[in-house]
Amino acid sequence: MRRELKYILNIAKINKRETNRIITFSLLYILLEAVIPFFVRELLNSITRGEALYIIKLFSGVIILYSFTRLFWAFSDYEVAKLKICAKGDLKKRLHEKMIKLPINYFSHNLPGEIITKMTADVEIIGENSPLLPAILSAFIEIIVIGFVLFKLNPILALITIATFPIYSILEKRYKPRLEKSAEEERKASDPIVEMIRENIAGIFTLKLFKPYKYLESIFNKKIDEWKKISKYRAQCFYVYYGLTSYIEYTLPLVILGVGSILVANRAVDFPTVVAFFAFVSRVYVPVWNINFLLTTIPGAYPSIRRILEILEHPEEKITIGDSFPKIIDKIILKDVSFSYDRGKILRELNLEIQGKSWTAVVGATGNGKTTLCLLLSGLYKPESGFILLNGKPYSNYDSTQLSKNIIYVPNKDFIFNASLKDNLTFGEIYNEHEIKNICEICCIDEFTKDLNVNATNFSDGQKQRIALARALLRKPSFIILDETFAAIDSKIEEIIVYNIKKNYPALTVVVVSHRLSTIHNADQIVVMKDGRIIATGTHSLLSKNCEEYRILFERQYIID
Repeated sequence: MRRELKYILNIAKINKRETNRIITFSLLYILLEAVIPFFVRELLNSITRGEALYIIKLFSGVIILYSFTRLFWAFSDYEVAKLKICAKGDLKKRLHEKMIKLPINYFSHNLPGEIITKMTADVEIIGENSPLLPAILSAFIEIIVIGFVLFKLNPILALITIATFPIYSILEKRYKPRLEKSAEEERKASDPIVEMIRENIAGIFTLKLFKPYKYLESIFNKKIDEWKKISKYRAQCFYVYYGLTSYIEYTLPLVILGVGSILVANRAVDFPTVVAFFAFVSRVYVPVWNINFLLTTIPGAYPSIRRILEILEHPEEKITIGDSFPKIIDKIILKDVSFSYDRGKILRELNLEIQGKSWTAVVGATGNGKTTLCLLLSGLYKPESGFILLNGKPYSNYDSTQLSKNIIYVPNKDFIFNASLKDNLTFGEIYNEHEIKNICEICCIDEFTKDLNVNATNFSDGQKQRIALARALLRKPSFIILDETFAAIDSKIEEIIVYNIKKNYPALTVVVVSHRLSTIHNADQIVVMKDGRIIATGTHSLLSKNCEEYRILFERQYIID
């Protein structure tokens, strides 16, 4: 059995209550419906006999049976809808839980738009196909019951009906591969559309400044046209298949009526039986059509299942149980550390020693690997070669949970979630009001708001940077890495924050990347980077005298406040 099919079937097994109810209600309406043609035949026979009271009773019986049939059918459909909702909700939960545990490099190789499509459109497709197991079981039961009824009414007409079944199989065999392939192509064509929409929303201010509307419309329209072309082909395959099967479904009763009329004329069958058979025979194609429909459309969900499994089966970020994180950082050593992206090597054989309880500034022109160095120091990225030692031990020797709590990286634009200031600071962890108030004072958040329930997304970039810094410091890390964290903060406010950090966190080890002289000139150590290498280290006064690259940096791009 294909793993995609096994995955779909397993959804129904997980949601046992809804699945059992679907099968139960389906069985009830199938059995009740099977009795109706015999009531109809008897009703027609009673008309010829002129039994008025008996006719009323039979007619009332047909109405009651039909009413209960529709009632149980409605209950079954309701349970199908519940199963779909449960399947979609549970899958979204699993995907979200998995996504936030994936390693950082997964997001470097997968576009956000593609991930969003998987967690929305693909989940919808899988959810809509989740009732496959009860649908197949109900359809097979219905075929058996209908077959029994048809043979009971008239074997000759029943054999004529069954003789049309192979046509469905031929159509299914012809169109199933086309539908599966076109569904996969449609999903792939949809990803770039979602990604471009996401990019345009994220970069709306830039778009408003430059107004490249025609350029963007041209690119977007090409993507849409490609998607439309593939989607039209898929719709063509589906509706040709649907049209042909529907034609058979609606033509068969006419064939039965014609053959039945001949049999009546030859006295091989009575007229009430033909009418009952004619009224019921259209039902035979409902389960047959359902089975063939499922077997034809389910492959269209296979690409979505593969894309979902690609996330669910991807290795999570490793959680290791190792040594306890040291109470005091003595030193951090980088030995021959190199790192590459897909586009090539970005860091080359870095050797650096960072003393505990010190402030180390990293400077260099844009694109020289400063952020990558920060990500390596944070443990989010792993060295391609070489190693990083903390108190003489590799990061991998330490308990990963303690490591992430004690080493925190704060980027230039750390994400501020659509939530209250307090929630953005605590992320649901328990801190007392004094701790939160104190960290707001240290990072000068109290200077622009004292309301912890205010939505944090409404603040300026500089205010958001203070919130991000406060969020990191609230966790009392041992080592913090500030990557242009003060870039949008006023220099006077920055000076106050730096003073507060040094005063309140004297044992904190800090690495800071900045283009401001005011940020780095008092650092215990300044690291100068060029072309992915460390070319010099020292204090500001020493480098100003002995490092030409350092002097050039400040002459060209560094800001003196």
